[in-house]
Amino acid sequence: MNIRFAYFLVTLLVLGSLNVLGADSSSTVYEKNIYRKSWNFGFLLHTRGLGLNFRREKFKTALLKNFWTIEGYNIKSAKEQKSYGSSGDNSKSFIYGKLNHLYVIKGGIGRQKVMFEKEVVRGVQISTIYNINFALGFLKPIYLEVFKRDQNNPISTERYDPTIHRLGEISGKASWFRGLDEMEIVPGLGAKFALNFEFAPKDNKIKALETGVNVDAFMKPMPIMAFQSDQYVFVNLYLNFQFGRKRYL
Repeated sequence: MNIRFAYFLVTLLVLGSLNVLGADSSSTVYEKNIYRKSWNFGFLLHTRGLGLNFRREKFKTALLKNFWTIEGYNIKSAKEQKSYGSSGDNSKSFIYGKLNHLYVIKGGIGRQKVMFEKEVVRGVQISTIYNINFALGFLKPIYLEVFKRDQNNPISTERYDPTIHRLGEISGKASWFRGLDEMEIVPGLGAKFALNFEFAPKDNKIKALETGVNVDAFMKPMPIMAFQSDQYVFVNLYLNFQFGRKRYL
């Protein structure tokens, strides 16, 4: 994503939240039920990948709830470009220069506060979301099928090494399962700020779109691509499509 466009979206989020803070949330025109708990699943789309999450929530008041959450997603490099091996019609795609897949699993706690209630049953409720997480980053090395001059074994499966594997020597990617036993786990921390737009037509259901900024910071560099600086910190904009229910008990 273009960095100027990313800054523009973040600015819109901040300005939107300031407008919401100044809104009058007391003018609901229908009777609201008081729930105690809720849960929802989410499908996550962010600027460098995809993922899933689950959230379990407990109401403190009608307009405030705390939650715990667990989620998982992948993180790609902005420099990734698909290439194809030089074996004709049987060539396989691969990402030239990619050293590792990066997957993130994290769990944490957060708070959701309603800043603008629904004025009608089929209206939109707007909330702010704050969330902190403990994260685990999983680095799985990339294996490729490489051409060799050995007549008995013309293609060899090898871990990608940018110092010896040239583009013209690569046939394609190897099985995703190669390298699982070499996976490295790196701990880290995560945080997010978001706006949540809930629009379910029934009061006991959750149907929402959440959009915000997600930050992951790890204890050591997380190398994804060769020939570029390794990153400790990843900042992404995200959309989360949520579906769930509210409960009295």
